[in-house]
Amino acid sequence: MAKRHAGRELWARMQRFAEVEDGLPVYECGPWTLEKLFFLCQYLATTTKVIVGNSKFSSVDYLDLFASNGVCSVTGDDGRARRYAGSALLAAGCEKPFNNLFLVEKDPSNAEALARRLNRLNTRSKVDIQVGDANAASVNLASRLPHGSLTVAFVDPFSLGIHFETLRLLASRRAMDFIILFADSMDISRNVEEYYASQRSDKLDLFLGKDSNWRGSWAKLADHTGSSCRKFFADTYIAQFSQLGYAYHRVKAIASDRGQLYSLVYLSKNDLGLKFWDIAANERLDGTKGLFGA
Repeated sequence: MAKRHAGRELWARMQRFAEVEDGLPVYECGPWTLEKLFFLCQYLATTTKVIVGNSKFSSVDYLDLFASNGVCSVTGDDGRARRYAGSALLAAGCEKPFNNLFLVEKDPSNAEALARRLNRLNTRSKVDIQVGDANAASVNLASRLPHGSLTVAFVDPFSLGIHFETLRLLASRRAMDFIILFADSMDISRNVEEYYASQRSDKLDLFLGKDSNWRGSWAKLADHTGSSCRKFFADTYIAQFSQLGYAYHRVKAIASDRGQLYSLVYLSKNDLGLKFWDIAANERLDGTKGLFGA
């Protein structure tokens, strides 16, 4: 009997679901988004398979701070647009379900579309959708996350749209693993000199945390280009989380055919999460195998 692969089964099942034309909004995205979603799918499937029902936690929950409407559309080289399940639907479709799905979406029409799709999916997870800004919703969310739970948080902002203080609040005194879109190439490295002039914008300060002292360290850095710049800001970000007890991390680059766009930064207080990450990183959308720790 062939060995079942929970991640690939989840991906295939949720793509069949997403392909159904339902007349609801979708969001347009580039083909590189599929790598991100496929990776997330593998991680969620592995985590729930191992942890749900077999852990010391009171519940195992999923948090998505930028949940959108649940379905994205990608136009291929042949000019054909294809539909794929987004992050919230992938979490909702896990064979061993999360106890709770905490979903935040700023756009009311997207939130309504997501709610209708989750209803059609008939997920076994309890769904909690909040309409509003992710940073503004954090105080309310922090009070609603179950005591003693493990939360997997997917943070997929447009550019630098999430504040470090938001994540600090959510992670305080609880088990929470993060997968965060880190816009190192598509924003930070392009605009760092603009952000360096503090009177012009505090966007990067809010993203990294106002106590990160990144300007002082940046001024001392000899090489401000390319991979050196990306590494500097990833290290700065990870160091901020290390002060919150996040001793374990991984960084995964996501690229287009023109080069790196952004990274996914994984952060955990427990080394078990790294094993799940490495299992997910060893899978490729095209069916080939990758290298652990990618």
